[in-house]
Amino acid sequence: MNNYLLTNDYTKDRIGKYYDAMVEKNGQTAADTMKPLLGVQSSYLQAGLDEVNEKYGSFDSYITDGLGLSDSELNDLRGKLVEG
Repeated sequence: MNNYLLTNDYTKDRIGKYYDAMVEKNGQTAADTMKPLLGVQSSYLQAGLDEVNEKYGSFDSYITDGLGLSDSELNDLRGKLVEG
């Protein structure tokens, strides 16, 4: 969750520029309405995880049963996405 929320820090400048452009193009009210969609919130990830657990029982089951990834494919994916 903490890594997910770091997205807001890493994209802060880009989000600010996009928000400013929305204000200029569509007005303050429209930009304020859309602002929550520009970043991430813990509730977004939690809702997704809750759905995965409800439907598949665990994230591991989601990976194998829902996505159909093999152990080899999962290891390849981890190698591309995980540092260290």
